[in-house]
Amino acid sequence: SNINTNQIMVYSDGTFTPKTLYLSYLRYPKRIDKAGYVHFDGTDSVDSNCELALYLEDELVDLVVENLAMYTENVSAVQSAEVRIRTNE
Repeated sequence: SNINTNQIMVYSDGTFTPKTLYLSYLRYPKRIDKAGYVHFDGTDSVDSNCELALYLEDELVDLVVENLAMYTENVSAVQSAEVRIRTNE
């Protein structure tokens, strides 16, 4: 199949006729930014929020902290992140 501006093209060899189409897609998330910085290309940063729900933002940060702590072998930070993750569930 092929998706164009306002059309979906479905190809068949003539041995079947699709009656139902189920679409799923992936897209890049919107860029997250924070005002007060300068990008590598010299442009100023602007406030741009994450698309995730607030509770998912906190959970994601906890998971990242836990993974980084494990990577750096920081046992106390891993334990602290695990407690925060369990508490948030």
